[in-house]
Amino acid sequence: MSYFAKLNDSNIVTTVVHVSNSVITDSENNEQESLGQTFLQNLYNEPSAVWKKGSYNTRAGSYRNPDNTIATDQTKKFRINYPSIGMKYDSTLDGFIEAGCIYDSWNLNTTTGYYEAPSPIPETYTDGSEIPDSYVWDESTISWVKL
Repeated sequence: MSYFAKLNDSNIVTTVVHVSNSVITDSENNEQESLGQTFLQNLYNEPSAVWKKGSYNTRAGSYRNPDNTIATDQTKKFRINYPSIGMKYDSTLDGFIEAGCIYDSWNLNTTTGYYEAPSPIPETYTDGSEIPDSYVWDESTISWVKL
């Protein structure tokens, strides 16, 4: 199966559907994204709709095995992330990324397609507990604050 994401005028994913590989395979047995795009435009009677192919097994910039471990062979990774409703297609990166970030100080990691804080979340344990302490981001101090 192949997966296609329908994009709105802002390149936000509004729909994700699967299409049989036989639909997108040409006479020389090569997958062609354009065949899937045309099929979906005709199926939904929306000739101007924009559809982009995605990869179910690509997440955070890595191709994943069925058990979600990172595969040794990364030649199959495609478009940074599997498209989900609400994600954004970035034409410069040719990939699906988080649509936005609520913190001005965070930056888009162009490898994973997700926004990241300027510093990693601390991993601390109070009183020898096996449960890690909880932190929240404080934009006013640009730092993590322990709850």
